Parts: sequence; structure tokens; C-alpha cells
Amino acid sequence: MDHGHGEKNQAELQQIEERLEKENEEVVVLDDEVLVEEEEDVVEEVEEEEDTSTEPTVKQKKRAKSGAAAYNSKFNSAWTKEWPFIKQGTTEFHFWCEVCRHELECRHQGRADVQRHITRESHIKKQKILDSTNKMDRFVCSRAEEMNLDTQARRAEVKVAVTLVSHNIPSLCRPPQPAI
Repeated sequence: MDHGHGEKNQAELQQIEERLEKENEEVVVLDDEVLVEEEEDVVEEVEEEEDTSTEPTVKQKKRAKSGAAAYNSKFNSAWTKEWPFIKQGTTEFHFWCEVCRHELECRHQGRADVQRHITRESHIKKQKILDSTNKMDRFVCSRAEEMNLDTQARRAEVKVAVTLVSHNIPSLCRPPQPAI
């Protein structure tokens, strides 16, 4: 390999470093890669190795973050129509799963984050448990529903009688006993 070629690459790297230092940007040099950190995005310049031919150096710019990672996905209230057990979390980048009673982030891929959560084994187990308890509610009525007014009055009278007996309180309804 020609040593003059390597010196040429070093000289180009040196020029890029000097230019960027003048612009007050942070520069990190790793072998043949120059990373430039800007305020908004991180841009990576990659130099392809030259052959012994006379082709010019080709530079490619890449974003450090691409796809959904570059964008902050927010909670979409339309998701609650498809999955009624999720609600918006404490921030617009989070959602609350009522089944798991857990707040999760949807910032990265948004809808895909929700879908990934509901297909997890832990969520599925909790959903099955919740579904089975809902079936039991059909057979068990609340006390207010099953008792009419007469039943409620009878229960109250029994409670008063039990309280009087347990605390040894004389009954007010009892006729006075004759003195001996």
C-alpha cells in the first residue's frame, strides 16, 4: 500500500478538524471516520477508502437517529377505541395499561410499543385473570341489589339486638319487673 495515500487522508482529516474547530463544534476522530456533533442532529461523515485509481473521495452523511427514534411519538387517544384498557399516562409520551396497572413509554414507535406490550406473556396472563373475575361477577350480586327494603330493615333490627346483648344493655322494650 502506498504511504503517500495514507498521508493524504491524514491531511484531509486535519483540514476537516481545523475547519470544524473554527466553527466551535465538537469533533471526534476514529480511524477513517469523523463524527461531528451539531446542536440538532449528529451527522456522521464516512470516507471510503480510495483504490490506487484517481477517483475522488466519496463522503456520505448519515443521521445518528433514524426512523421513529428521530421523532418522539405521542399517545394517540384513538388507541383507546381499539384497546379500551389503555389511557394516556402522566406525559404525552406514556400510556397507562389498566390491566397491568403499569405506565409504559410509547415515545419510540408509538402504536407498535402498545402492540408489543399487549402481546407480552405477563399482560396476557393478567388479562386472562381479569376476564375470569368478570365472569364471576355475573353470579355474585352486590348486597344493595339483592336486598329489598324489608330485608334491610330486618337486618338492621338484628344488628341492634346483637349489639344490646353483647354489651349487656337492658332492653327498653321489656316491661318492668315487679319488686320482690
